[in-house]
Amino acid sequence: MKDDFIGLELGKIVTFDSKSIIYRRGDADEQKPIYYIMAGLVKIDYKLPSGINFKYYLQPNNLFGIEAAIGKIGRLGDAISMETSKLYEWVPDYFLQATENSHQLAITSIRSLSRLLRILNSEYGGQLSNSKNKPVSSKDIPEINLIDNEPPDISRHPRFRKIFADRQILIKEGEILDQLLWILRGEVYIAKKMDKKYKILTKVGKGELLGEMSFFDKSLTSATVIACGEVEALVFSRENFKEIFFTNPKWIKQLLFSLSKRIVNMVNKLSQSTL
Repeated sequence: MKDDFIGLELGKIVTFDSKSIIYRRGDADEQKPIYYIMAGLVKIDYKLPSGINFKYYLQPNNLFGIEAAIGKIGRLGDAISMETSKLYEWVPDYFLQATENSHQLAITSIRSLSRLLRILNSEYGGQLSNSKNKPVSSKDIPEINLIDNEPPDISRHPRFRKIFADRQILIKEGEILDQLLWILRGEVYIAKKMDKKYKILTKVGKGELLGEMSFFDKSLTSATVIACGEVEALVFSRENFKEIFFTNPKWIKQLLFSLSKRIVNMVNKLSQSTL
């Protein structure tokens, strides 16, 4: 890790011996640290009430513990050092301040959250989308709870706004995106394509971020996004992302909150699942 990455003087270096517990599921400490792996190997283990035991391993240049710390909830799983591990540690407030000062840290944080969300979707997304409801056409979609986040201030970037017509597809399943969309007005359906119809997973609106996993991690999109009525969105390309986001540091914070919220919601659903 480069010196300017850890030289922010907002955190500290800590070392955990092999088999040490870094934190436990449910830990509700108000100052839940966020960690960056400098050296070593860390196992994240989700032993959920539903009986699901999901685990994955993190090597250097990954962050963990972000979603629970930012969301101000108990830890979602156990974190265990599998070998002597050297970590960089921030308390949440200092971590958010550090992401405003370091582009490298901000991008690494976003990618770490995107990767976790992609792994969860790959392992359990299909199962959670199963229901007794029959597929419906995009012209007859049921109402589902709306997620409403605070959208960014776009007054300085009007040229990046785009209008989508009712029923227009914003994102197609199975593609690698070179754009990131932030909904400014209207609502969209998140759906799975089934022949010529769509099975609706949820509906989201103002303030929601779309396509972030594919955009940051270059993975295939896992769902189709369809406009429900007219939709206005801010569209980021790989070329303009840094120009926009790093002139508006609070957007990085909002993006981390958005990704963390999705992870927390999915783990909560898995915790209650009888799959």
